Amino acid sequence: MHKLSLIAALVIAVIPLLADAAQVATGRGGEEQIAVRGQTPDGCPSTSSPKKESVEGSWLALTGTAVVVTELFVLEGKVVSDNLAERNFFKGIPLRVGPVANARIDERHVNTPARTEHDIKLGSSLYRFIAWSSWGFAIKTISLDGKELITEVFGGNGNDIPTIAYAQERDDPDNELGSLALIRAGDFNGDGVVDLLLQYSAKEATGLMLWLSDPKTGKHFEPFVSATEYYDCG
Repeated sequence: MHKLSLIAALVIAVIPLLADAAQVATGRGGEEQIAVRGQTPDGCPSTSSPKKESVEGSWLALTGTAVVVTELFVLEGKVVSDNLAERNFFKGIPLRVGPVANARIDERHVNTPARTEHDIKLGSSLYRFIAWSSWGFAIKTISLDGKELITEVFGGNGNDIPTIAYAQERDDPDNELGSLALIRAGDFNGDGVVDLLLQYSAKEATGLMLWLSDPKTGKHFEPFVSATEYYDCG
């Protein structure tokens, strides 16, 4: 067979496979970049099926020790991979394949109602993470003698942490502020600066955020965000 004819035949053979592949798309008008093992493809309960469908796209997985290339499937209505050590999955995010330097996380016991406040140690670098809502949080770079060097804020004005972070009383009867949990800290892209994997819970959904550092600047990109579960699927 002529070489061009062979290539055309291969393309035709592959197209139906791609058309039948599953997508992870949870409501923002496009495919998501982050998934968690066991979620449904659209964040809502789905009918279980024994059929194993490949998930579209090139995915990376985070294990306890490394970032690895993986292949995702939908099996019995859940997003999974063949390796049970892979818990979180990423697509189109500039992570580095290879070993991960994990950070030590210590909860700070302070007399304020900040939703989350932790000290983080990655190698010889020290950080402090503070969160006051599902869309409001900050990270401070701390010197070895305890001085605050850099403060980066997401969901505030400039680099100033808003007063609501340390308000003595918080009135949020409808859970409008939501909550945020620090799932993991480490160097996921190999630039020596801490990266944070966060889980948010808002009024409509639960999902994951990856607050990844920019190797060019040492500061952090706007978080990559994907919903993993919706509360109202009616």
